[in-house]
Amino acid sequence: MSIITVQIGQCGNQIGTQLFSTIYDDIFSKDTGIQASKNEDYMDAALNRFFSCEGSVPEARAVMVDMEQKVISQAVSAAKRTGRWRFASGQQYVRGSGSGNNWARGFAAHGPRASDAVLDMLRHESEKCDRADGFLFATSLAGGTGSGVGARLCARVREEHPRAVVVCHAVAPYAAGEVAVQSYNALLTLASLRRGGADAVVLSANDDLHAVCATTPRGGGGREPVSFDDLNAVACRQLAAALLPAEGAPPSLSDVVDALAPHADYRLLSMRHAPQPTAAALPFTEVAWTPLLRRLRRMHAATSARDEGFERESGRVRSVADLLTVRGDGADDADCDAIADHRGAVWAPPGERVRVRRCRRRYGGLRRSAVLVSNSQAVLGTVEGITEKAWRLFASRAYLHQYVACGLTEDDFVQSFADVEQVIHSYRHL
Repeated sequence: MSIITVQIGQCGNQIGTQLFSTIYDDIFSKDTGIQASKNEDYMDAALNRFFSCEGSVPEARAVMVDMEQKVISQAVSAAKRTGRWRFASGQQYVRGSGSGNNWARGFAAHGPRASDAVLDMLRHESEKCDRADGFLFATSLAGGTGSGVGARLCARVREEHPRAVVVCHAVAPYAAGEVAVQSYNALLTLASLRRGGADAVVLSANDDLHAVCATTPRGGGGREPVSFDDLNAVACRQLAAALLPAEGAPPSLSDVVDALAPHADYRLLSMRHAPQPTAAALPFTEVAWTPLLRRLRRMHAATSARDEGFERESGRVRSVADLLTVRGDGADDADCDAIADHRGAVWAPPGERVRVRRCRRRYGGLRRSAVLVSNSQAVLGTVEGITEKAWRLFASRAYLHQYVACGLTEDDFVQSFADVEQVIHSYRHL
């Protein structure tokens, strides 16, 4: 079953490009730890899920959207230069001017103009699939295109494909601020997605990704400044670990949504991945399953993105549901009770509180690794921070005229606050 990725805005296109590179590198990794015949089956399944292999070079199952040419051109050229995979020609939508970091301009102006063309591209991409599993949107919450156009296209895809699964991977901006109006844009996007644009939203916060990068140097032990490429690499390593083939339920995007996001007020997912070695330490990193999974449980309970150096949890983090994927040597025998017995999940029988998927093939050069996708209170810090900052701006009427000029009203803001605060209330009272 194939996943079609929709990359929107600068962040979305950079994330999408990095995701396909991460997946391709894993597919053709020589450090697999399994028999050649088993590896061929895995490679075929993974390639078919993310790439079209009708030609001599695999083409990413992706549609690229941005209001400016630069980022898409760079992404297409970078993929082509590898000589290993590429983006399909004619699957890019570009206009001559950006959205000016204005959600309303992206949603009300650029979004409607782009919708028909992007839907045609998605139909074309779907026709190349033997069986389409759903749509994965890659967006940012901060900018005008990724947030505004992304929210509009999610809604249009939902109208056009009411039975298809739509999952959105959304990057939340630094709390300290990248754009003056980022909290407005993030609030409006989350509210729009809640109203029916996406079946599930995977939140990756730049502050969390930065914390991982800051404690796992990218070189030979030096402390280089953290770049957005570094943040994207961490997010895509987590996302690929969750999306690549594995044995066990749930096997598809639709089953993932059914298992993790059963209610409109509980659609926000977070990811935790362990271990997190430096590049230099990778060949020497080996952790047994029990301590590895206990470490992952502590990360979850402490809502920490890092796998070490965090404070002990002060209380139990409540979950709607959790999905654990273990990869590597002895995955079939890994005792997942270290995760499953945390008793934080609700709405599920004791034996189904944590769904487990297993894959004996190694991932990312690690002999053993695990990723936990959780629908839990771990998202509260990010969403509450966004809402609080947006309220402060709204109370002083800061920048409102820019949104009103593009057709948004103060009542639209009030409704968006109500929608997101309902989500916060629901998670707080799990």
